[in-house]
Amino acid sequence: DTQFTSQFTSQLTSELTFPLTSQLTSSLTSQFTSLLTAQFTSQLKSQLICL
Repeated sequence: DTQFTSQFTSQLTSELTFPLTSQLTSSLTSQFTSLLTAQFTSQLKSQLICL
């Protein structure tokens, strides 16, 4: 009985954690990408102005 409970709990935890983790990862990745893009664009603009 105890084994079944622990197995059920671990399965539930993994099912709950996985979507959350993937969602968090994709959100962080998109934020990071947009940040990098904005930084790169501003740097490029300033360099172009200098030219």
